[in-house]
Amino acid sequence: MCIRDSFILMLCELSNEFTYISAEKARIQQQNTSKILSQRREEIMFKNLKDIDQWEVSNHAIPVFGFQDSSSVRIVYRNPDLIPISIQTLFYIQRPEIATQSQSKTYDDIQKNNFPRMTDYSSYNSSQLKELLYDILGRKQVNKVIPDRLRNYVFTLDNFLKMLLILMRIRANIPVVLMGETGCGKTCLVEYLSDIILEQECRIFNIHAGMTYQEFRSKLLPIIEDANTK
Repeated sequence: MCIRDSFILMLCELSNEFTYISAEKARIQQQNTSKILSQRREEIMFKNLKDIDQWEVSNHAIPVFGFQDSSSVRIVYRNPDLIPISIQTLFYIQRPEIATQSQSKTYDDIQKNNFPRMTDYSSYNSSQLKELLYDILGRKQVNKVIPDRLRNYVFTLDNFLKMLLILMRIRANIPVVLMGETGCGKTCLVEYLSDIILEQECRIFNIHAGMTYQEFRSKLLPIIEDANTK
């Protein structure tokens, strides 16, 4: 498979994973659950939710084009060994040290798959992951005072990948919905991304079943207007 095909396939698989697969499974499960007697509904829903694709089972191989320089591209992932060999080859021949070695040796290395594996991001610590995220965004890291509520936030590879996916969707003007159990860290993740990484105020308001459209609109419009002026 050529490099172009590998990139397109990677993008399609990522999009399919986060849209059709999970959404379609959830829709079918909701339909099936509605047919179950009320006394068994909770039991069936719990079983069905376990079958939805979980975050941990994917490699999340993400082709990322630079936010400031769109001509630059890198691959972010969980496991470097699951990256297609054509993509690994592309990044190998672009290494600065390769330019100084003979073309015959480079060709021989490629034929034998005899080149270093891609960066293992799971070995990165919190500081390295934050530095990588700032680099992708084309921003300089600022030593901002971290609020007490976020002081103990652990910047893991999982959180890095989630933030990156959120940013990519925002960049493409795609709405983002975070789903998860109460207390799993959804709010903290968004607050850290907004307040610390992007240095933007994170505004939170609660939505409940009794909220009217007018109430919702009155809360949201000032935020949209403020965002459009920045």
